[in-house]
Amino acid sequence: VLAPGSLASIFGTNLTPDSQYCQSDSFPLPTELCGTRVLVDNLQAPLLFVSPNQINFQLPYEVSTGSLTGGRLA
Repeated sequence: VLAPGSLASIFGTNLTPDSQYCQSDSFPLPTELCGTRVLVDNLQAPLLFVSPNQINFQLPYEVSTGSLTGGRLA
């Protein structure tokens, strides 16, 4: 169970183009790193770190409470 504003991770393969590693070095957190975006309930998620095998992101505060039907990487 995740609450709006909480931190989460996605694990997989080929999550970034060209096997890039990027991390945010500023606030507010960007919604795109290394050409990678995460959409949750059609909202862009702030990103902390992206790599070919892992993405760390913050669940947008605007996400509705309850179950989500899915998210996607863009």
